[in-house]
Amino acid sequence: MEAKSVQKILIISVGGSIDPVVSSIQKNRPDRIVFVCSDDLNTTRGSYHQVPQILQQAGAADCCYEVVRIKEIDDPIVCYTESLRIIEREKEEFAGANLIVDYTGGTKSMSAGLVAAAMDVPGVFLCVMKGLRADLRQVQAGTQRVRLSRTDATYVQRQERLLVTLLRRYDYAAAKELIDQLIQTPDLPSEIESRLQDRLILCQAFDSWDKFDHITAKNLLEPYRKDFYERILFLENIQRSLALLKGEMESTKLPKKMHGFEAVEDLLLNAERRAHQQRFDDAVARLYRAIELAGQLLLKIRYGLDTGRVDISLLPEALQARYAEQQVARGKVQLALVEAYTLLAKLDAGCRSVWERRENALKNLLQLRNYSILAHGFKPISQNDYKRIRAESVEFIGEMLRAANVPWTDNWHERQLPVDF
Repeated sequence: MEAKSVQKILIISVGGSIDPVVSSIQKNRPDRIVFVCSDDLNTTRGSYHQVPQILQQAGAADCCYEVVRIKEIDDPIVCYTESLRIIEREKEEFAGANLIVDYTGGTKSMSAGLVAAAMDVPGVFLCVMKGLRADLRQVQAGTQRVRLSRTDATYVQRQERLLVTLLRRYDYAAAKELIDQLIQTPDLPSEIESRLQDRLILCQAFDSWDKFDHITAKNLLEPYRKDFYERILFLENIQRSLALLKGEMESTKLPKKMHGFEAVEDLLLNAERRAHQQRFDDAVARLYRAIELAGQLLLKIRYGLDTGRVDISLLPEALQARYAEQQVARGKVQLALVEAYTLLAKLDAGCRSVWERRENALKNLLQLRNYSILAHGFKPISQNDYKRIRAESVEFIGEMLRAANVPWTDNWHERQLPVDF
């Protein structure tokens, strides 16, 4: 039978009694049947041998069908895996067809595996044959009736639990993909669809933020300003902080509640998220950049100096000659991380005190970063390495900024991106 002519598919487990299977075929009237049967076990023949009789009694001898044999019929994991493979294959090959999964027959493990698999695929109807019972073993012949139920609500609930796990890992990209799939679930109630749509946009926003695309993040969060006011304000201040560094904004124009180093906080928070995901090399790379950025912003905000091209005319006269030599040799004066803090130490007594105490320890820890495969080496950063570098980095940044009279506090970690929206 051609795929385009298949409108209804019945996937049904077969056990010892064929009556409910025959009734299900007669009631559902499928265009295609997949029989999930037991294989031969020692001296016992599998239930697959009953398929010709089932088709004959159901009046479906000409129906397109397939027989799948399962040997480990009492292993629910095997039954689930094989059932899921069948359901997903049928759904893909016969796109648009109604998919009915009947779990009335077969062993308990076969039924359990079939039901569990059906609940992991959207757009599936679960079917069970019901009727009058003379005893606890089986339904009386001739009293069977079909009971259909959609798996979509259960599927959405299960997937939303997975969504919670992804968000707790700050994996906004994976959460976004999951919601994309959920929204395609047929006949979603409008309130669930609306909730998922909001969560999709928020995942897009925080995924963009997580990737330092602050402009896109702010645009996506703007309709939710009432609920995320403090986060949007922080996001705006990060953008202003970077604008300061690029010379697009004057420090005299900063809002009262902004200290200008919000971009440094953003990097530290990003490092925390990478460490939470066990990505310690990525986390250390962000800590390194946070230290570097703090020095760059200090020189820019306090002295108007750009580390990418230092204007030596802005330096004290006593320092100009030294940096003039570098300018002649290189064509311009550029300052790497250590050079930037060395200059800060020459310009500010408070910074000099911190630098003299912490210079050697910081250089030793930065050496660990240099051995990372994301820097110049091949050695991965361990969790213990990360903890040492993080502690030193956070303390160094805090002490250096406070020494420069920046109103820096240690509550920056409270502005971590949300996981419970």
